Order: sequence, then structure tokens, then C-alpha cells
Amino acid sequence: MKAYFWILLTHSLAVHGFVSRKWPTTGVRRTQRSAVVADISEVELNYGLVPAPSDLAAWHEAGRDGSLAVSSALSMAGVLAQLWAAVADETSREMKTILFPECAELGEKDSLPRLLTHLETCKDLCEKFGVTIQVFPVDPRAPANHPAHGPVPGLILRYFGESKLFSDDDDDDWDNDWDLDEDVLAEIRGAEEEISMEGVNAKELEAMSQVPEGDQAVVAISKDWVTAMIADMGVCPFTTSSEKAGLPLGQVHYPVSRLKDSESMYAAYWHEVALLESAPQRSLSTTLLITPEFGLTNPEFFMQFSDTLTSPLEPLGLENSIQLVFFHPRWVFRDGRERGGVDSAGNFARRSPFPMINILRTPQVRIAQKAIPTGLVYQQNEETLGELGSGPLQKMLIDRDWGGLKEFHVDRKSNELYDTAQKLVEKYASMSQDATQEKKQEPPVEPEAKPSADIDSMDIDAMLQAMENLESVRTSGQ
Repeated sequence: MKAYFWILLTHSLAVHGFVSRKWPTTGVRRTQRSAVVADISEVELNYGLVPAPSDLAAWHEAGRDGSLAVSSALSMAGVLAQLWAAVADETSREMKTILFPECAELGEKDSLPRLLTHLETCKDLCEKFGVTIQVFPVDPRAPANHPAHGPVPGLILRYFGESKLFSDDDDDDWDNDWDLDEDVLAEIRGAEEEISMEGVNAKELEAMSQVPEGDQAVVAISKDWVTAMIADMGVCPFTTSSEKAGLPLGQVHYPVSRLKDSESMYAAYWHEVALLESAPQRSLSTTLLITPEFGLTNPEFFMQFSDTLTSPLEPLGLENSIQLVFFHPRWVFRDGRERGGVDSAGNFARRSPFPMINILRTPQVRIAQKAIPTGLVYQQNEETLGELGSGPLQKMLIDRDWGGLKEFHVDRKSNELYDTAQKLVEKYASMSQDATQEKKQEPPVEPEAKPSADIDSMDIDAMLQAMENLESVRTSGQ
């Protein structure tokens, strides 16, 4: 951690009224050295000695206002889930201190600065966070006399009054020369509306904006689309149905969030990430978070929001755990390739009935990429979708009826490695089903009569090794 970080932080704390307060730090058991060193980056925390809850409570009572929460979060995703839940909670506006003694990741070098940098990018999309709600760090690496110093890593939420950029008295000083002509304003509004309506007319937009009242109906429509477009047509090579996906096959989770503000949606998203991290891979393979009322009519906002979810994966060390794919009724690819713009049929590989955030397990993504390169997946999807044309695909999306896809399938058979990997998926699914059926038989089947459990017991690491072996054999010509 660089020394200038604490200089800037001290300035920020002073601006928000923190530095004038002195908090005692003596008498509290620490997780690291007691002496202050010149280069804080040389300090390594010892998480073998976690302060007792009573010690943390005593530290808080000695010099902090508001409430204290001691989190059991073990990962960065858990930290963000609890932070955003606190931000979105409007039942209390008292200062909140959240400590994370169990999260070793948060104590690693530069973790807190990287976390705060990520949170800065979120402020532009939030209504209150960054304006009336500010976040400050608690860090054992800070100098002992610094207001950010604490026994374990943590975060402080502080609330401020509603801010106004200009007072009412400033109206008298307004320069009328800056007033825009109504014709100019109308032209600007028209241009903005044209951008928001790009690729869709008003009637289509109204139809696509209809959201069923019940969550079950939202999930049913979403599953119909996944079955027809993603699984049966084959847009995703390793999705076998709306219920099963991934390598090895596991359950697909369909949570629905009707929240409309960014703060609450961040909380819902990070909750699902933490849930996926903690769940067994076969009981929860992937999550499709459906947000039917968040960014539905504003695809650009949804894409900006998605950028704030993908950008922290690498700096926060999450890229080895999760990967993200986004879907929206008006999705347009922005990866730099020539895809024909907003009217390209290839965009419909990502055009879903509602906005969705697909949370994937990184090891499963790596298996898929070894079986078939991502670029080839895009190319084959575009070719098949191009045969249908954007007109019929748009009608299916508006009607939410994908029956017209039954005769179309993405052909992956020319890829030998994918074909072998697909057989591995089918074998795994078949043997898992056989094993389940045999468990239900009476009397119990003798061990020697059971099918081989080699594939059934194979975990992600073993499958990655199997894929590497398959590719080695294929490329060597054996």
C-alpha cells in the first residue's frame, strides 16, 4: 500500500469530519504488529489471531458512533454482499461500522484501496451512494494514530444530509444568455429519444416493456427462452436444458429481483455471487439473475451497470471464481468486431425477454473454452441466427414465443474436441441419472452391481485435466 493513499484518505476524512475525532486504540488485541513502520506495504497481517467479538465491541464503544456489525464473510464477494445490503437498508441512517475479521482477502496488500476504487466507479450509477452515503475504510495497516486504523479490516458507512449544488438564492444570478431556445431543447430531446429507440419502434418498445406481475410468470418466460434459444438451438454449447448447464452438469438458479435502484441491485447481485461461491457446483452450477424492472427500457444504463460488475473481477481477485455474461432485450455486441450494428441477427444470442445477469463458475468456463474457442462459438451462432434473420427473431422476442426456432440448430459437430466433450457431458448426465435411480431401488443394489462412478465423481479440476488430455491426444494425431 502506498504512503500517499493515507495522505489522500486523511484529506477525505477531514473533509467529512472524521479527523478531528481521536479514537483510542490501546488495550485492544491486534492481528499484526503494534509498532508503526514507515512503509506500511511491508506489513503482513496474521489472521491466525482474530480478536474476540468482545474485544471488537470494546474497540467500537471506545471511540466510534453508531452501530457495529462483525461479519462472518470469508470472501470478497461476501464482503460486498454485506456492504451493499447495508447501503440499501433505509431503515436507519446512523453510522454503521462493519468489520470483517474472517476475510483474509481483505487483509491482503492493497485490497482495501482496490475495493474503494471499485466502489468509486459505482457511485455514478447510484442515487444516494456517493452523495448522502459515503464509505470509509478500517485498516490495521494504517498508522496507529490514523482515524482509519482498526484491529481488523472493515468499512464505515456514514450518512449526510441531502446536498444541493445551488441554493435557491442563486436563481437571481442566473445568466439568461445561457438559456437554450425551446427549438434547440426539442432537437436535443428528439436526438436522445432516437438513441434510446434505436433499432425498435414505439409499438415494439411498449410490447417488450410489459412485465408480468408474478415472479413465476417471469421465470416461466425466461425458461422458455433458455430452452428454445440457449439449449435446444444450441447458442450455449454446454446448456442441456433450462434446468441443467455446465461441466459437470448442475442446476440453473433463477432468482428474480424487481428492484429498480442501483444500490439495491448491487446488493441483490453480490448476494447471488456469494451464494454461488458457497454452494456445491452440482447443486448450483450457474445463476441467471432476472431483473425485469431494472434497465428494461434503458439498455445503455444496463450496459453501464454491467461494466461496474465486470471491472472489479480482476483487481479484487474474483476472476478465478466467477465470470459474467449479460442479456437484455435490446442487447448490442460491443466487443469491437463487425457484427452489423444494432440490426444484426447475431445480437439475438444475447437478446432475452428481460434483463439478466448470468453468473458463471470460472473453472466451468475454462472447460468450455478448451472444448470450443469463444470466437468460434460467436461465429457459429451468428451464422445460424443470420439464417433466420433479425425480423423473425425480433417478432419472437416481442411475442415471447420462440416456436419458430425448432428447425434451427447451431452445428458444432465439425469441432472434434467439442464433440468429445459433449459425449462426456452426456455420459455424466446419464450415469448421474442411473445412480439416482439405483438409490431409489429396494432392496439396495450391491456395490459391485452399480455403474462405474468415475465420471459421476469427477470434479471440475479433474474435468479440466481430462479436457487437456483429450486435446493433447487429438492434436498429436493418436
